[in-house]
Amino acid sequence: MACSVSGTSPLICRAERYCSEPSCVGGVDDVTEQAVWHINGPAVRVVGPGQFVAAMPGDAVITVTLPSAVARVTRPVTVFPGGPPLPTFELAGIVTEPFTELFPPPAARIHPATVTVIGGSLSGRSTVTGDLPNPIPPGCSGIQPGAGSFRLVGLPPGTHRIRVEAAGFSSVEQDVTLDSEWGAAPMPTVILSRRPGG
Repeated sequence: MACSVSGTSPLICRAERYCSEPSCVGGVDDVTEQAVWHINGPAVRVVGPGQFVAAMPGDAVITVTLPSAVARVTRPVTVFPGGPPLPTFELAGIVTEPFTELFPPPAARIHPATVTVIGGSLSGRSTVTGDLPNPIPPGCSGIQPGAGSFRLVGLPPGTHRIRVEAAGFSSVEQDVTLDSEWGAAPMPTVILSRRPGG
C-alpha cells in the first residue's frame, strides 16, 4: 500500500500487487478499486476505495486486503488537531561512538542515549536507546530495540530535527526527512563524540 504524504484531504492510498501479465504496466497492477479497505480506530473514515478523511484527532490503522490474496497490508495514520489524516512513520536508528568498521560494533553503541524530536507538532517526543517507544500508536509493533538502537514512532511526513544526548558525550542535532509513500524511513546512525574529560 502506498499513501500520499502531501497532507491533503482526502488521504489517497493505492493498493498494488506485482504481476507478470502483459496488462500490468511495469509489472504492477493497481487493485485499489477491487481491494477491501478497513479502518481500526475512530480518527479516520473511509469515503471511497483508498480514500480517507479525518473524523477526529487521534490514531488509526488502515488495512487493505488484496483481491484473491490472503495477505493484508497495514499503515498507521494520525489525525492531528485541525488537519487531514497523515500516514505516520517509524524512525529507527543507532547511536554510537566513532568506528572504523563497515557497521558499528556492539561495544561502540551508546546506551543509554536519549533521542528527542525538537520543534514541530511532536516537539518533546523522545525515546531512550534500548527502550520501547512511548507511546506506541496503533499499527506499530512493540518490538524492543537492542542496546544503542532507538525507535521513534508515529512521526508524520516531513523533516524532523532530532537531538541525541548521552552522559559524557557532546549532543548532536540532525534533520531526518520522512517522505516515502510506502512508509520506508531512513535509518540514521548518529555518532556522538566523547566530551573532553567525559
